[in-house]
Amino acid sequence: MINPREVHVNKVSGSVSLLCAAVALVACGGEQGAERSEEIASSQELLSVATSLALGNSHVCAGLASGTAYCWGSNANGELGDGTTTDSSSPVQVSGLSGVVDVSTEFNHSCAVASTGADSGPSTSAYCWGANGYGKLGDGTTTARQVPTAVSGTAGAVAVATGYNHSCALISGGVVCWGEDGRHQLGDAADATSRLTPVTVASLTNATAIDAHSYTTCALRTSGVVSCWGDNYLGVLGDGTQTARKTPVDVTGISTAIAVTVGNNFACAVLSDGTVKCWGANGVGQLGTGSTSPVYSTTPVTVTGISNAVAIDAGHDHACVLHSGGGVSCWGLNGNRQLGDNTTTNRSSPVSVGSLSNATLVSAGSITTCAAISGGGVKCWGSDVTGQLGDGGSLPGTGSGTPVSAGLP
Repeated sequence: MINPREVHVNKVSGSVSLLCAAVALVACGGEQGAERSEEIASSQELLSVATSLALGNSHVCAGLASGTAYCWGSNANGELGDGTTTDSSSPVQVSGLSGVVDVSTEFNHSCAVASTGADSGPSTSAYCWGANGYGKLGDGTTTARQVPTAVSGTAGAVAVATGYNHSCALISGGVVCWGEDGRHQLGDAADATSRLTPVTVASLTNATAIDAHSYTTCALRTSGVVSCWGDNYLGVLGDGTQTARKTPVDVTGISTAIAVTVGNNFACAVLSDGTVKCWGANGVGQLGTGSTSPVYSTTPVTVTGISNAVAIDAGHDHACVLHSGGGVSCWGLNGNRQLGDNTTTNRSSPVSVGSLSNATLVSAGSITTCAAISGGGVKCWGSDVTGQLGDGGSLPGTGSGTPVSAGLP
């Protein structure tokens, strides 16, 4: 995923500034009425732009430039955050959140970074909702929550990441994690002790972005190095071994990364030259090398045909990149048409999501993929069994092999 501090926050600030400028014109009477109305309408549209986007197993959440968050899809555990447990094929607003700058979703829970405090000097904290096994909501309990609950000790958070049963937050270059630790995914050097509240990841002080999936967590560092910890099945930590790690280890040969993402037993990074490297499982072509042989790699290999990537996100068994021109390419598992090429053929090298040319964010889930669109809106493709496409259709939906528009406000 893209560095939330550099992208998500800046987009929010930019949109709010444009709105304030439009309001000021009206107040001062400096423009004709029609022009003022057009300026205001344009600014209001900007406030509906998705500035963060995340897909879980069967649900989607988006943070908007207005500071609100909306989710849709599966809601059996309250992971949509609207106070119910009813699935929804239309986006519903997450209750009680404002100033949202990042969202993350996984198996059956969701988290966000949102503002707290007075308008004169707001800070941010992490909030989570949904299932709470192993304490992955970070509120000191294992009680499921249908609306966001504050995560203790996360003041100043700028990004969040969620795995199956753990969650993490990025704070001032450091990372804290909470929830299940059976495979050392919390990174605190302890002996696999689950935590109901955050603990600090050991020896990590210069992180700029984080991501998690399943039982593994990774961080991008200011130096361009990627460090990972937790489960290392099939080499997902990228250190040349399959040994689980209690504390962060550096991915072999990565020193110029600008983005990192973690899937199910594989991970990828975008490098400063626009190329992409992946490591870990490759049984369905997740590494994007044009082949499923070998079936895994414990060190990074180059994704074929990518030279202008600016962002990346991995789902369960597929990955997608955002190109500098706004296009999107995906590879890996495609049984539910999650690659967006209108087939169900797995791909071991990237294929273009043909109708997309103006994407600003991309996020891959288990069997669905979505992209935020320049100027506002989100488009999704793949499975729609629990309403993951967000188009308001009846459930279960039939899905789509090409992008369809989610009904965001």
